[in-house]
Amino acid sequence: MNEHSELFDSNIASMTKFYESTGNVAAAWCAFSIAFTHGREIPDSIFREIERFAAEVALTAEKAITAEVDKGPVTLTPEELGTIWRGKDKRDPVGRLQREWRDYQLYWEMRNRVNRGSTVAEAAKAVRAMRGVALSERSLENLWRRLDTDG
Repeated sequence: MNEHSELFDSNIASMTKFYESTGNVAAAWCAFSIAFTHGREIPDSIFREIERFAAEVALTAEKAITAEVDKGPVTLTPEELGTIWRGKDKRDPVGRLQREWRDYQLYWEMRNRVNRGSTVAEAAKAVRAMRGVALSERSLENLWRRLDTDG
């Protein structure tokens, strides 16, 4: 077993959980890439997402090989490919992944402080000062309310 197996498995699990909770396809592709590259098992939800994308691209490829040449070319533009990749999501999955992942990191830094006795406001202030984030303390408190599932 590879000395990094636990790290690969942890990253796959994190990206899979993130994909399942947010629907962010960039997280699914990240989990797939890690799993595939390192010979790890591909989680079912991730496999279904990759399969969904491949099936939609295959439909266009099938049209290309079955189309009559004199009826004009069958194309798949970058815009169409982007739409297929994003699935139901019309936003930028990579940009969203960056922002959402940042939010989760900030939340867990705040959670650790709250678990040690700080209030949410104190945790927000400390995390903002420590990380130098461009979010206000109020935004961090809103982030807390959005992500905190314990109440």
